[in-house]
Amino acid sequence: IQEGSTLYASYALAHREGNRQDYLFGEPEPEQLHDVEAGWRWTENHLFLQLNTFFMFYRNQLVLTGEIDNVGGFIRRNVGRSFRSGIELESNYRFDENWSAQVNLALSRNRNLDYSESIGDTAVSNLGNTPIAFSPEIVGGAVINYNWESWTFSWSSRYVGEQFLSNSDKPRHILPSYFVNDFRMSWNAPKGVFGRPVIMLDVFNVLDEKYASNGYVFANAPFYYPQAGSNVMLTVRFSF
Repeated sequence: IQEGSTLYASYALAHREGNRQDYLFGEPEPEQLHDVEAGWRWTENHLFLQLNTFFMFYRNQLVLTGEIDNVGGFIRRNVGRSFRSGIELESNYRFDENWSAQVNLALSRNRNLDYSESIGDTAVSNLGNTPIAFSPEIVGGAVINYNWESWTFSWSSRYVGEQFLSNSDKPRHILPSYFVNDFRMSWNAPKGVFGRPVIMLDVFNVLDEKYASNGYVFANAPFYYPQAGSNVMLTVRFSF
């Protein structure tokens, strides 16, 4: 619409068959998706900004149920009619030759419209409108970078809102939100026999957040996968 500014819109129709894992627990119907998206991109000097909206309407969406099999694999089943809609924001900005930052945010609503609980292939209760499992309504992140000669320093943060471990909308099945920060320092070493080695030091979960990023439901009780506290990884990369 003008220099550096773009509007776009799209419509897509997609079908997907279940995978081998899905067929181990029944005979899933093919998933059908209608996806409508529209957005705006803006680029000017050191700034990039993109705003995207989407509406995804499904029939027979294959979603995670919160159940796991006897080797810990997650189980998916058809859930009839469902949708995912929301807005996504992405931005990159370079302050100067040393400093830069990236920010992203996604706000969404993810719902089953006629969900029925089932045991095997037998429906046992119709719960109607419920949240889709493992679908947080808020996800955001930010990264700030500093470059100095052959050194790079990065601080990254990510926030994941609360989500459900099942599709039954039970408060006891909520996976709490979490906010985690990581730090990375890297050095491009002088060129030598092995090319130019890159040495990276990562400190994950710098603030030692106590959180679980995943889980499952068994016998109507929630179980969680707690994540590591502060931990460090050193990487040395050679090129030939």
